[in-house]
Amino acid sequence: MKKFMFLTLLIPFFGFNQALIITEIADPNGGTSARFIEIFNNSNSSIDLTDYKIKKWIGKNGSTGTAQTTLQGTLEAYSFYIIAAEAATFKSTYGFAANQITSNVISGNGDDSYALVYASSGNVYDVYGTGDNTDGSGSSWEYEDGRAERASSSTTASNTWNSSNWNVYNDTGGGDSTNSPQTAPNDYDPGHWTGSSTHDTWHGRTDTSWSNNGNWSSGTAPVSGDKVHIRESTNSPIISDENSITDLTIYSSGTITIDKDGALTAIGEVTNNGTLTIESDSDESGSLIAKSASTPTITYNNYINSGEWKLIGLPVTGEVVN
Repeated sequence: MKKFMFLTLLIPFFGFNQALIITEIADPNGGTSARFIEIFNNSNSSIDLTDYKIKKWIGKNGSTGTAQTTLQGTLEAYSFYIIAAEAATFKSTYGFAANQITSNVISGNGDDSYALVYASSGNVYDVYGTGDNTDGSGSSWEYEDGRAERASSSTTASNTWNSSNWNVYNDTGGGDSTNSPQTAPNDYDPGHWTGSSTHDTWHGRTDTSWSNNGNWSSGTAPVSGDKVHIRESTNSPIISDENSITDLTIYSSGTITIDKDGALTAIGEVTNNGTLTIESDSDESGSLIAKSASTPTITYNNYINSGEWKLIGLPVTGEVVN
């Protein structure tokens, strides 16, 4: 007679193991409608944002007021998510469009705590401030008329306040303030974080030139090794010279043009959910070289003399080219 042995495997449950972190909180001097919070996915995989809420505690003694809202969509690896107080003001101030608008939450006046919380349980995942209704005036996390930027050494979420994880600037010269109060847009850099310095976002506040340092959140035009993010912006980038980067991500409603004398080489991936156009004339054509596996949709404006015709096709194995 055969005997059977049944084994019960006890497998521990591990909660979320993701790297979504708050990287910047903005309360510009004289610009309440230009407030925003920047979130960064500091991991190599995409994150479902609907698992999280952004929550604000009103920083006033004796108060129990809070405001919160669920985040939207999916955030790709090493990408930024901007939650702003007012859409038109954010775009006109910083040059590009925010991801989400919620004026009742993004209304912190410098003494209010913020946190990413789990949507299902409400438990704090990552916090700025004490995470309660404590009045932050005069505290290590006061950011009135200023900003708080996560230190480059702080790369993982924390559900408790640690002042060493942040660089804080306010209107009284407290914290790390060297130029207070802080004024938008020049004292802020949405779409860039020193903890992941190779990621940069185009804002185009100066003009349309890709090579102009003043058009980038980092303050420096991209170089080889950088991963570039193109969002909907007031001035869209035009490439008119030779450039090399690692990855290019064009978001919905984002636009980029490679001019007839421009060239862009991406040693990594090119992801296009917006518009990517290559221009040409009678003797020149823009160039895009994507060295990694990429399948972006591209609009190529091919020059044709009046009365002539051209047949355009991709070379394939065995083809004879004259």
